[in-house]
Amino acid sequence: MPRLAQATGRRFGLLRPALYGPATGAATPGFHDITTGNNGSYPASQGWDACTGLGTPDGAALLNHLRS
Repeated sequence: MPRLAQATGRRFGLLRPALYGPATGAATPGFHDITTGNNGSYPASQGWDACTGLGTPDGAALLNHLRS
């Protein structure tokens, strides 16, 4: 996160609202959504899920999302 803050030239403060926003079940910009598989207890699904969270970060896309 420090490198993303440096690239935008501003402090982020609380990132949770920027990353999670409204719970829509849609993929979060800046992350590769993982929609298949499971961890033995929870299945992966579209958007946030208990198995994969938001997914894996895509640095360039995440930077673009945080700039907006």
